[in-house]
Amino acid sequence: MKQKQAIAVVFLCLLSACTSAQFAPSRVAQSYSVRTQPESIELFRSTSPTKKYVEIGAVNACCSSNTNEMITMLRKQASDNGGDALIGLEVSARGAATASVIRYEP
Repeated sequence: MKQKQAIAVVFLCLLSACTSAQFAPSRVAQSYSVRTQPESIELFRSTSPTKKYVEIGAVNACCSSNTNEMITMLRKQASDNGGDALIGLEVSARGAATASVIRYEP
């Protein structure tokens, strides 16, 4: 299911020739205030942070051959939605990136 959604997002972005990023919360009624600036959002690909955290959502970006641009967009979405870090970051050769957004527990 997740793979089909990722393929659909990439396809739609290719049709519209855009670079975009979206955030999907883990729970619909949940929202968090911004506390970490985009440039300070931590990135984890194959490891997880040692601090306790809660997953608050997922982000994806598509349609760019510029990996840095997509990661910047993921960080902005994570920050705007109250995240502190991105875990499980995956970047595809087809111009898409996905990650889970986490928020550190106090």
